[in-house]
Amino acid sequence: MKRLITAALLIALARPAALSAMQVPVGGGGAAKDSLDRSPHAEHTILANGARLSVLDWGGKGALLVFMPGYGDSAHIFDDLAPAFRDHLHVVGLTPRGFPPSSAPDSGYTIAQLAEDVAAVMDSLGARTAILAGHSISGAVITQFGATHPERLTAAIYLDAAFDFGPAFRRSHRPGRRCLADPRIPAA
Repeated sequence: MKRLITAALLIALARPAALSAMQVPVGGGGAAKDSLDRSPHAEHTILANGARLSVLDWGGKGALLVFMPGYGDSAHIFDDLAPAFRDHLHVVGLTPRGFPPSSAPDSGYTIAQLAEDVAAVMDSLGARTAILAGHSISGAVITQFGATHPERLTAAIYLDAAFDFGPAFRRSHRPGRRCLADPRIPAA
Protein backbone atom coordinates (compact mmCIF):
# COMPACT_ATOMS: atom_id res chain seq x y z
CA MET A 1 0.00 0.00 0.00
CA LYS A 2 2.85 2.40 0.85
CA ARG A 3 4.45 1.78 -2.55
CA LEU A 4 1.12 2.44 -4.28
CA ILE A 5 0.69 5.77 -2.47
CA THR A 6 4.27 6.83 -3.16
CA ALA A 7 4.02 5.85 -6.83
CA ALA A 8 0.71 7.66 -7.30
CA LEU A 9 2.05 10.82 -5.65
CA LEU A 10 5.15 10.75 -7.85
CA ILE A 11 3.11 10.22 -11.01
CA ALA A 12 0.66 12.98 -10.15
CA LEU A 13 3.38 15.42 -9.15
CA ALA A 14 5.49 14.64 -12.22
CA ARG A 15 2.69 15.79 -14.52
CA PRO A 16 1.45 19.05 -12.95
CA ALA A 17 0.94 20.83 -16.29
CA ALA A 18 -1.18 18.01 -17.66
CA LEU A 19 -3.24 17.78 -14.48
CA SER A 20 -3.85 21.51 -14.19
CA ALA A 21 -4.97 21.68 -17.82
CA MET A 22 -7.73 19.09 -17.33
CA GLN A 23 -11.27 20.36 -17.86
CA VAL A 24 -13.67 18.25 -15.84
CA PRO A 25 -17.46 18.74 -15.85
CA VAL A 26 -18.80 19.41 -12.37
CA GLY A 27 -22.25 19.13 -10.87
CA GLY A 28 -23.93 16.74 -13.31
CA GLY A 29 -22.53 17.93 -16.62
CA GLY A 30 -22.02 21.22 -18.37
CA ALA A 31 -18.87 23.26 -18.62
CA ALA A 32 -16.18 23.02 -15.98
CA LYS A 33 -15.94 25.84 -13.51
CA ASP A 34 -12.69 27.77 -13.64
CA SER A 35 -12.72 28.71 -9.97
CA LEU A 36 -12.75 26.11 -7.20
CA ASP A 37 -14.49 23.02 -8.54
CA ARG A 38 -12.01 21.44 -10.94
CA SER A 39 -12.83 17.82 -10.20
CA PRO A 40 -15.99 15.83 -9.51
CA HIS A 41 -16.73 15.50 -5.83
CA ALA A 42 -19.45 15.69 -3.20
CA GLU A 43 -19.34 18.33 -0.48
CA HIS A 44 -20.28 17.66 3.15
CA THR A 45 -20.43 19.86 6.21
CA ILE A 46 -19.62 18.14 9.48
CA LEU A 47 -20.41 19.67 12.86
CA ALA A 48 -17.50 18.92 15.17
CA ASN A 49 -16.01 20.43 18.28
CA GLY A 50 -17.84 23.76 17.90
CA ALA A 51 -17.09 24.21 14.19
CA ARG A 52 -18.67 23.47 10.82
CA LEU A 53 -16.01 21.62 8.84
CA SER A 54 -16.10 21.41 5.05
CA VAL A 55 -15.21 18.04 3.58
CA LEU A 56 -14.78 17.34 -0.14
CA ASP A 57 -15.39 13.72 -1.05
CA TRP A 58 -13.89 12.55 -4.34
CA GLY A 59 -15.18 9.03 -3.77
CA GLY A 60 -13.27 5.85 -4.43
CA LYS A 61 -13.02 2.50 -2.77
CA GLY A 62 -10.76 1.16 -0.07
CA ALA A 63 -9.03 2.72 2.90
CA LEU A 64 -9.71 6.38 3.70
CA LEU A 65 -7.16 8.96 2.49
CA VAL A 66 -7.64 12.42 4.02
CA PHE A 67 -5.90 15.35 2.32
CA MET A 68 -5.35 18.39 4.54
CA PRO A 69 -4.20 21.75 3.12
CA GLY A 70 -1.70 24.21 4.47
CA TYR A 71 -2.43 27.48 6.19
CA GLY A 72 -4.85 29.64 4.26
CA ASP A 73 -5.91 27.04 1.69
CA SER A 74 -9.05 24.97 1.33
CA ALA A 75 -9.29 21.30 0.39
CA HIS A 76 -9.78 22.46 -3.21
CA ILE A 77 -5.98 22.78 -3.41
CA PHE A 78 -6.07 18.99 -4.01
CA ASP A 79 -8.68 19.06 -6.83
CA ASP A 80 -6.12 18.00 -9.44
CA LEU A 81 -4.31 15.43 -7.29
CA ALA A 82 -7.05 13.65 -5.32
CA PRO A 83 -8.84 11.89 -8.22
CA ALA A 84 -5.63 9.97 -9.03
CA PHE A 85 -6.14 7.84 -5.89
CA ARG A 86 -9.80 6.86 -6.31
CA ASP A 87 -9.09 3.44 -7.83
CA HIS A 88 -7.59 2.16 -4.57
CA LEU A 89 -8.66 4.58 -1.82
CA HIS A 90 -11.67 6.54 -0.61
CA VAL A 91 -10.37 10.11 -0.97
CA VAL A 92 -11.57 13.15 0.97
CA GLY A 93 -10.19 16.60 1.71
CA LEU A 94 -10.73 18.56 4.94
CA THR A 95 -10.71 22.36 5.01
CA PRO A 96 -9.71 23.24 8.58
CA ARG A 97 -11.67 25.54 10.86
CA GLY A 98 -11.05 29.20 10.19
CA PHE A 99 -10.83 28.90 6.41
CA PRO A 100 -13.85 29.10 4.11
CA PRO A 101 -16.03 27.26 3.55
CA SER A 102 -15.43 25.86 7.07
CA SER A 103 -16.61 28.10 9.89
CA ALA A 104 -14.37 30.37 11.97
CA PRO A 105 -15.31 29.89 15.63
CA ASP A 106 -13.74 32.12 18.27
CA SER A 107 -11.51 29.33 19.60
CA GLY A 108 -10.14 25.89 18.82
CA TYR A 109 -7.09 26.75 16.73
CA THR A 110 -4.52 24.63 18.55
CA ILE A 111 -2.76 21.77 16.80
CA ALA A 112 -4.38 19.41 19.32
CA GLN A 113 -7.88 20.68 18.47
CA LEU A 114 -7.22 20.46 14.73
CA ALA A 115 -6.17 16.83 15.24
CA GLU A 116 -9.43 16.16 17.11
CA ASP A 117 -11.30 17.72 14.17
CA VAL A 118 -9.68 15.09 11.94
CA ALA A 119 -10.87 12.36 14.29
CA ALA A 120 -14.41 13.80 14.20
CA VAL A 121 -14.38 13.81 10.39
CA MET A 122 -13.21 10.19 10.34
CA ASP A 123 -15.96 9.25 12.80
CA SER A 124 -18.59 10.99 10.67
CA LEU A 125 -17.44 8.96 7.66
CA GLY A 126 -17.49 5.71 9.65
CA ALA A 127 -13.73 5.25 9.27
CA ARG A 128 -11.81 3.59 12.07
CA THR A 129 -8.41 4.30 10.43
CA ALA A 130 -7.05 6.62 7.75
CA ILE A 131 -4.04 7.64 5.75
CA LEU A 132 -3.42 11.33 6.41
CA ALA A 133 -1.68 13.52 3.83
CA GLY A 134 -0.96 17.08 4.89
CA HIS A 135 0.70 20.13 3.45
CA SER A 136 2.55 22.75 5.52
CA ILE A 137 1.07 23.21 9.01
CA SER A 138 -1.14 20.14 8.50
CA GLY A 139 2.00 18.06 8.96
CA ALA A 140 2.03 19.10 12.62
CA VAL A 141 -1.65 18.10 12.82
CA ILE A 142 -0.77 14.66 11.44
CA THR A 143 2.02 14.27 14.00
CA GLN A 144 -0.34 15.26 16.83
CA PHE A 145 -3.05 12.93 15.51
CA GLY A 146 -0.54 10.05 15.43
CA ALA A 147 0.55 10.78 19.00
CA THR A 148 -3.03 11.00 20.27
CA HIS A 149 -4.64 8.28 18.12
CA PRO A 150 -1.83 5.94 17.00
CA GLU A 151 -4.24 3.05 16.41
CA ARG A 152 -6.21 5.15 13.89
CA LEU A 153 -3.29 6.32 11.72
CA THR A 154 -2.46 3.89 8.89
CA ALA A 155 0.16 6.12 7.24
CA ALA A 156 1.38 9.72 7.40
CA ILE A 157 2.28 11.62 4.24
CA TYR A 158 4.05 14.96 4.71
CA LEU A 159 3.78 17.17 1.62
CA ASP A 160 6.38 19.90 2.16
CA ALA A 161 5.04 19.94 5.69
CA ALA A 162 5.94 20.89 9.22
CA PHE A 163 6.58 17.84 11.34
CA ASP A 164 6.19 19.08 14.90
CA PHE A 165 5.84 22.24 16.96
CA GLY A 166 6.50 20.44 20.25
CA PRO A 167 9.00 21.08 23.04
CA ALA A 168 12.13 20.76 20.86
CA PHE A 169 10.81 23.39 18.47
CA ARG A 170 9.89 25.74 21.33
CA ARG A 171 13.33 25.31 22.94
CA SER A 172 15.03 26.18 19.64
CA HIS A 173 13.02 29.43 19.40
CA ARG A 174 13.56 30.75 22.95
CA PRO A 175 14.16 34.48 23.33
CA GLY A 176 17.89 35.18 23.47
CA ARG A 177 18.83 32.18 21.35
CA ARG A 178 20.93 33.03 18.30
CA CYS A 179 20.13 31.74 14.84
CA LEU A 180 22.61 28.94 14.15
CA ALA A 181 22.15 29.19 10.37
CA ASP A 182 23.22 32.84 10.24
CA PRO A 183 25.21 34.26 13.17
CA ARG A 184 24.59 37.80 11.83
CA ILE A 185 20.95 37.53 12.92
CA PRO A 186 20.73 38.97 16.43
CA ALA A 187 19.17 37.16 19.35
CA ALA A 188 15.41 37.57 19.64
